[in-house]
Amino acid sequence: MSLDETCLSNGEVYTILTNKAAHGGKGTLAAMVRGVAADTVSDILRKMSLRQRLKVKTVTTELSSAMMLIVHRVFPGVKLVNDRYHVQQLMSEAVDQLRIRYRWEVLDAYNKAIREHRQKRRQAKTKAERELIGTWEPERMENGATIPQIMARSRHIILKHKSKWNDTQKERAKILFRAFPNLEIAYNLFLRLAELFNRKVSPSAARLNFARWYNEVEAFGNREFNKVLETFENHNTTIINYFEQRLTNASAESFNTKIKAFRSQFRGSPTSHFSCSASPRFTANGLPAHRKNPLTRFFRMDTGGEERNYGGEERNCGGEGGENSGGVSSGRDGAPPLFCCRCRL
Repeated sequence: MSLDETCLSNGEVYTILTNKAAHGGKGTLAAMVRGVAADTVSDILRKMSLRQRLKVKTVTTELSSAMMLIVHRVFPGVKLVNDRYHVQQLMSEAVDQLRIRYRWEVLDAYNKAIREHRQKRRQAKTKAERELIGTWEPERMENGATIPQIMARSRHIILKHKSKWNDTQKERAKILFRAFPNLEIAYNLFLRLAELFNRKVSPSAARLNFARWYNEVEAFGNREFNKVLETFENHNTTIINYFEQRLTNASAESFNTKIKAFRSQFRGSPTSHFSCSASPRFTANGLPAHRKNPLTRFFRMDTGGEERNYGGEERNCGGEGGENSGGVSSGRDGAPPLFCCRCRL
């Protein structure tokens, strides 16, 4: 099983439990709970019978204490696996934080140089002295860019593997790492972590490899990586569990994408209640009504007639258009129905 969270709209976060064995097809969605509070989600998931919950042997989740607490409460005796890609993302964010720190230092140095240059021009007593001082010209590297520009454009370089760099990015990375050797060391540690996860070894061998890597990061001694070290200290067992069956949370992320794509078909609905229950009623021959005519608009009004549905037949809508003026869908719980603009109201 996979436990993940996703945000659909308006900041509404849902906790989603999916079954890996279904491979994204029928039976994938096991539960979908609004919110991420451990107590609320656990109470709802515990409504499943204990017999069903005991069938779960492994659950993958992200590096969230709330998610891990839910797993331990709902599925007793289950083996928890932290997703490897969230661990790698944490490391890449630490490298990027180091780049940002160096970038601010570079900007401070450039601003200081500009202030000093302006001060020299103000202190010049003659026009000849000011011309001798000249205008401010930033130092440019061999690729024609300044160091602040290189720092700003290097974010996408250090967030992906060097095998995916193009020629421009390779040249930019060469200049960047020459100016900041520590940034190159940090990036190599990030690549080393990805390499360790890609090795098909036993959990005991993986633990030894990660212990050596941990010592390298600790010896590096940058404060940006303290969060990474703390994560491995607190969750080393659940991270190493990945090497038993090499399970990740990729299936859950893929299913979340499907949910968002399904919801996007009903864009423009003011509430989730409308999009989940009422929208499917406005279809004819399996196609959304607005796809048939791009100029179609829907309006609410009272007809005083019986309940009708949009089944593709042309019926009297009760408007001034008379017979055969368009399809009708009645509202829920006695609400006025929705009418197509073809009614000519």
